Amino acid sequence: GEADSLRTVFKNVDGVVEATVLPHGAHEHQLVDLSSETDPEAELDRWIEARIRRSFDLGRSSFDSALLRLGDERWTWFFDQHHIITDAWSVGLIIRRVGAHYDRLGGDAAEPLPSLPAYRDHVAREHTDATGPLAEASVAYWREKQRTAPRPPELYGQPSSSTTGASTRVKIPLGAGRAERISTLAGADGVRLLSKDLTRFSLFATAICAFLARVSGQRAVTLGAPSHNRRTAADRETIGLFVELFPLTAQLEEGASFRELYGTVATEASGLLMHGRPGLSTPGTVRLFNVVLNYINVAFGDFGSHAAQVEWLDSGAIDPAHALRFHVHDFAATGEPELLVDINRELFDPALSVNLPRHFL
Repeated sequence: GEADSLRTVFKNVDGVVEATVLPHGAHEHQLVDLSSETDPEAELDRWIEARIRRSFDLGRSSFDSALLRLGDERWTWFFDQHHIITDAWSVGLIIRRVGAHYDRLGGDAAEPLPSLPAYRDHVAREHTDATGPLAEASVAYWREKQRTAPRPPELYGQPSSSTTGASTRVKIPLGAGRAERISTLAGADGVRLLSKDLTRFSLFATAICAFLARVSGQRAVTLGAPSHNRRTAADRETIGLFVELFPLTAQLEEGASFRELYGTVATEASGLLMHGRPGLSTPGTVRLFNVVLNYINVAFGDFGSHAAQVEWLDSGAIDPAHALRFHVHDFAATGEPELLVDINRELFDPALSVNLPRHFL
């Protein structure tokens, strides 16, 4: 109950969605004992597969949590959140916080934990920051994007249409060799940007824009990209939804090299970094793209003082307006990023799940 975002529920009142922060958390944490099963790991997989398909009742809770016992030394914490209250950075904060409380229960820590910043304070700052010369310049920037951006690409000759968002997740195998070459390229003169993450994001965005141009036949393509919006030290310690998506546009000139396309994308990424301010993503800007690059610069460490492994579960659903969603992450901080893509099943032939990784690589 420490984080106000996790105590927030949403109800439809006369056609208007209203958010209410409850004084106390209402979720009942479930304990499931699978240790007596013949194959606890297989039973865990079945339990998760069924549980993750359950819809949220946002009027009661925006998250689901359960602890599953597989054996005396083997436990799994299942934690599922609706994206309306969270982002990947927040998941890292939650794991760190719960791990710290777990250590305290075991007597491994004595110092009191500092209070968490309230998400409502960020919302108040967001409203304040929405005025002034800087905000006006950013609003003008995104209005110009709306005026000049190309139409969303028709991928594999398939026009975008309304869907339910049912999706299939596919891993694109980069391998250690490609990961090493990406790292080397990211440090090269003329490629290196303000930070390692900005550089790697721009490299992956360049590759995806080239792919989109190839499979759509369009010279100008638009890609949706996240602005993480954690601009202050307090923001970086606050649990809640900060991420917003903005359009990034690339024009591929005839015969342009990867380096030349990278220069265009890097300029767009810098514009996103400067103008992707909280509260400025609008229905008009998100309609400009149907493909998203979700670059996640979060690493999950141990659970308090205990070794742990984090697995991101696929719910089988994406935004109904999106054809593809690419994800790049290195949750275990191995130095070898993982590239995933969620494919909208209602837009594409099932064979694309097999062929897309090969086409991209």
